This record gives sequence, C-alpha cells and structure tokens, in this order.
Amino acid sequence: MKKVLVLSTLIPALLSPTLCFSSDEVENGFSGEISSGLIFISNANNLNPSGSKKVLSTLGSSPERQLSTIPILLPEVTYRFGGDSQFAWYFNTAAPIEEAGEFALSSGFAYHRPGLAYFETGLFFVPFAEVWENPYLLNQTRRETDVTTWGAQFAINRLFDSELRLKFAYLSEDVDNDSLAILFPDLARNGEIYGLSVSYELFSGSNFPVRPKMSLNKGEYDGESSSFVKVKTEISGVYTAGRYSLMPSLYYSYREHDDQDPVFHSTRSENGYGANLAVKYDGLFGIESVALLALVGYSRGEASESFYDTESLVCGLGLTYRF
Repeated sequence: MKKVLVLSTLIPALLSPTLCFSSDEVENGFSGEISSGLIFISNANNLNPSGSKKVLSTLGSSPERQLSTIPILLPEVTYRFGGDSQFAWYFNTAAPIEEAGEFALSSGFAYHRPGLAYFETGLFFVPFAEVWENPYLLNQTRRETDVTTWGAQFAINRLFDSELRLKFAYLSEDVDNDSLAILFPDLARNGEIYGLSVSYELFSGSNFPVRPKMSLNKGEYDGESSSFVKVKTEISGVYTAGRYSLMPSLYYSYREHDDQDPVFHSTRSENGYGANLAVKYDGLFGIESVALLALVGYSRGEASESFYDTESLVCGLGLTYRF
C-alpha cells in the first residue's frame, strides 16, 4: 500500500539518477543533475489521502479520481574519488523499492571492481508519508496520520561486465496512529517489505536498448491481512534519434495478501497494469547541459474488491540541468 502521492512509474524512468559510474572514463570530483518542473496527477486510491475523499458513504465502490498539481525539484549529486575514480558517494531522490512511492532522500556509496561488477549500497528516507488512520470509516471525516518510512538497498550492476543488474531492498514502515490496528488487528500496518529485482539490458550500445525486469516483493506486517507477496514484470527501452530520446515502458503486476480481509471477508488480490512514455530533448536553447522533459503515463489496479481498485493518470513537463 502506497504511503505517498503516486507519481506513476514513468517518473523514475525519466528522472531517476544514472549509475554512479556511467562508464570507465570518469574523473574525480563532483557531477550531477537538477530536474525541475510541474507534474499533474489524477489519482484514485481509497487507501491514500491524496487519492480519495475525506468522507466516504460506502465501501462498495471504486474511488473517485482526485486531481493534484505538484512542483518538483529533484537533485542528483555524485562525488567520485580514489584511483581511477573507483569509489563514489551519491545523493538522489529515487526510491529503490516501489512501495516507498516515487520520492525518497537516498544516499550511499558505490564501488567499481573492474572485471567483476559495480557495487552500490545506501540508505533512504521517505518524507511526508501519510495514510488514513482508518480508511474504512463511513459518513465521517477521515483523518491522516504520518508514516515513518525508511530503508536500505544493495545493488550489483554489470556483473562480470555483462548487462545483468541485481537489486536487494528493505523498507520499514511505522504508522504513527494506527487506529485501524485496534479495530482490526489483522490489518495492522507496521512492518517491513523485502524486495529483489533482476534486469538485463538487450541490444546494449544500439539506438534502442531494451531492458526487461522482474521483481519480487514480500510484505511482512503485524497484521496478516496486510502482509502480501507481489510479483512484477516490466519492459522499458530508450530510443535515441539526434537530440531526442523516447523512453517507453510497460508493466504487469500481481499481488496477493496472506490472509482473509476482516472487512470484506475475502483474501485480497490485485492485478496491476501500466504504460508510460517519456520524451527528452537535449541541448535546449543551444545549451548542451540543458534538456526539456515531457512525460505521460497511465496505471490501473483491478482488485478482488472494488474498494481497493486504483487508477492514476500522470503528465508533466520540466527541465534538467547537468553539471
């Protein structure tokens, strides 16, 4: 269950930082990128304060979309050091696991062992995370409560100089005032998520590299009905033509909870679908370090109970500056 405003999976595909080592020919010192712009989101999610109304009259229907406009400012900074720049410290705003949402304050270190792999490890924290104290409350104003959300990641990239990439992630969530756990202990929302993802880039070095990816996430919460297993497959690509880069992606996911939901008396499951497209134009105004960004994406979750259905339509426009 997402705890922050859903920005769709296309945003990290476009704005997420690259590896601390994008090639073997790098120099010591600072480098980075700053992205800024506006994101428009039409989001429907009964468990998310940003995606549903404060007052519900029924639990038997899907949520209605809520429109939000969000200004974004996403910095990425890398400092390389050591002989042949084999070490790096990084700071960025990319969440390494999907359940954290699409924005997190992340920092850590990377190390390049030639002929073996690029290793990366770090910690992240999600600010401004919120949920409803009791999302099932009817005909009364639902109240938000904060969620302390943090985690860690460890990644192995370009193993044995191949395009194979592995990522292990851990996420901890602690709901400040989980009144839902008092009413329904099986729905308690404090717990952890463990994630593993594997990807491999095909046609590397061509004008249209394609990256299939598979991930497995296991949620272990205090409430058995909140605990879940989720599998996801996705494919993304980058097509480059002159100054233009097109970045399409598609995904499918399936999520099933561990025990029967005490509210609906059924075991919750969900099929998720999404399609995204990002476009980047480098060298805006003749300045090589400035690029124009445009993005659009749609995602939908179809659950066993309509109350848990989700839907998100996202579009945005922004600029990036590399230094």
